Parts: sequence; structure tokens; C-alpha cells
Amino acid sequence: MYNVNQVNQLFVVSGLLKVLDMYANTTAIAEPTNNQIIWAEANSSSEVAGVYKYSSGTTSWALETTGTYALSNGTFVTYASSAWTTTTPSTGTLTVHTTPDGEMMYFKYVGEDPDENPTFIRSDLIPLKVVKGSHDLRYKATTAKKMEDTMASAKITISSTAADIIAGETYGFRVILPHLFDEGDESIYTKYAYVKAVSGDNKASITRKLAQSLYINLDRIHKNDIFKVYLGTTEITKTNANLTTISGDDISIVAVPQPWKRGLMPQTKIAFEISWNPITKDGEDYMDWMSVAMDSANAGITIDPVSNGKKIADLEYFLMGERGDQYRMMGYPNFVETKYLVNPSSKYDVLSIHYSFIGHNEDNKRGEKDLTFVIPTDETTDTLGSVASALNTAILAILS
Repeated sequence: MYNVNQVNQLFVVSGLLKVLDMYANTTAIAEPTNNQIIWAEANSSSEVAGVYKYSSGTTSWALETTGTYALSNGTFVTYASSAWTTTTPSTGTLTVHTTPDGEMMYFKYVGEDPDENPTFIRSDLIPLKVVKGSHDLRYKATTAKKMEDTMASAKITISSTAADIIAGETYGFRVILPHLFDEGDESIYTKYAYVKAVSGDNKASITRKLAQSLYINLDRIHKNDIFKVYLGTTEITKTNANLTTISGDDISIVAVPQPWKRGLMPQTKIAFEISWNPITKDGEDYMDWMSVAMDSANAGITIDPVSNGKKIADLEYFLMGERGDQYRMMGYPNFVETKYLVNPSSKYDVLSIHYSFIGHNEDNKRGEKDLTFVIPTDETTDTLGSVASALNTAILAILS
């Protein structure tokens, strides 16, 4: 059994926070002592007739005539043209609430629903006395850029001049891939590139032949799904593998993102090393006939980083399983497929709130938890800053 205090929560936020808290009532309520309470009054048709806010300065209720407010049933009301209109929140909208007794704070989040009826998900109840402790609530913001993965790469340059190329010598290197198929210490996979120099070979011809040798060796089984091979700035493929139409002064190797399946197969990064054979010249072995620059490639090659969308999708899958979706895919193919919110091809900024959690009833332990908010981003606007600011403003207002 897992300790419920350690199960964290994730919310995919597509809408900024709406205001503080509201309670939908059809009858008058007692005058509150907390100036953050807002009251929505309904008419006989269950439509919002007015929104009132209590002000401690005037110790009275005042009718609001501007703004958008979140009702306790999850819908929003907006004042416009002298009337209140009710709207259903879109998927991913997040609101901040307090319990009627003012003792607890929680977040309400709109999840996915195939029938287009909003499904509301509530976070844990966080005691305000815990939040008010100056060291019990901490924020951490991480941009999508910081969570990108850069694929491993290497640039191989033949440093021998034409005069140094020795006919009859074997020029070769190995691409060593540890732990490619499993994590065992002895799991080492190797791809080779070898060429035997002949009279008339020079730096350019040796470079071209080595690139062709590596590509052919790779293509026999893996079809470029481990790494790509470039001669100069041109990727070697089946259509140009004879290399009669391309040329280059160096060989670049760039790892390829590996297959991924949400929650089942994480996207892994391929790591590799390169070693090469010495050549014999004048009775001595020389290793300096080639050089390798790791984490580098020809300047004309664009290596696109891998966004964090798949990482966030895996996190959502795991946390949703811990919160009640444990039986997903049971009875496949006869099962109800859960529709998740994270798009693995998108980029997400991440905002985490770390806090002390206190259980209830028999589970009255105190532990550490995280609320994680992931916000789709195009990296051109500061969406993360906007959400963080709205969160901070709402929480501080509740605490004031």
C-alpha cells in the first residue's frame, strides 16, 4: 500500500485563474467575518440575479457590477450590459476556493469529458493555518526550455593530409552504444565504419568512404532509427548512399528520439561514444589521423531539441493512475479509454507548489506533497508568469 500523503497531483491549465471564491445561494446568509467571501444570488429560474461581495471596511454587502466570478458549481458568471450571464468553463480552467468555514483552501480544475459536460476535479484540502506558516508553501517555476532534451551528436574529422594517407592501411572507427536495449553492464552495442585505403585516396575520399560504410552498416538492421549519418551537411539516405552526388569535409552523427508510448514506454535518449583504430606509419602507431568533437555537429546541421510534452504526458498518466484510474486498459480491447489532457507534441511550462499535507481521520499523518500546474506555451509569451502571478495574488488574498 502506498502512503496517500506522498501521491502528488497534476493540473493541465489552459485558462488563467478566475477570482477567489463564491458560494451559490438562493437565500440570504449570515454576515461573514472574512472579507473574501462572495455571494451569488439566484432568481426563481435558477439564473444568477446578482453577485455580492462583503467588505469589512463598510461591514456590508455590495452588489458587484464588473468582472467574471467563479461559482461553487464550477460555472462562471460575467456582468455585461446590466445583466449577469452564466458560462460553462473550458477544459483546463483552474479556480481557487476556500471552504465555507474558511479553514481550508483548495483548487478546482475542469477536466476532459467526451460528452462536453465539464468534469470537475478537486485538489486536496490545504489547511490555511499550514499555508500561513511562512515556510510551509513554496513555489517552483520551470520553463519548457529548461526541460528540453538535446540529442547526442558527434563530429568526426579526418586530419590526415593526402600525403599521410597510407595505401593498404585500414582506417576505421566504432560507435559504441551502451545500454541501448537493456541496463546491464555488459549491454554494449557497436556499429562500425571501416575502409582500406588504396593508392590515390586522400582526406576527402577516406571521409566519404567511412561515412558510406557507417550508413550501410546501420541501414542493414536499424534504418536510421538509432542515429543519422551526415556527410558534411547532407544526411545520407538510400537515395544518395552511393555518395556520388554529395561531398563533405566531416562526418556528423546525430542520435534519433526513440519510440514512445504514453505511460508505458518512456522516451529515452541514446548516448554513444566513439573510438578508433590507430594506423601504422614508419613502424609506429598513430591515433591522430582523425579527431572527434562530442556534442557537436557540422554547423550547417540543425538539431531540433525534443520538447517536454512526452515527459509531462507520462507524469499525467502516472498521477491520474494513483488518483483513481488504476484499472485503465483492463480487459483490452473492451475497455473505456481515458482521455487525457496533455498533448505530447506541445511544450509545457511547469509551476509546482510544495506544501505540508495533513491527513484526516485515521490517516492523520503529516507529509510533503506537490501540486503541479502545467501550462501550454509557445515560448513567445510569458504564460507561466501570468499564471504564477494570478496564483500568488489569489492565495495571498485568501490569506489576508
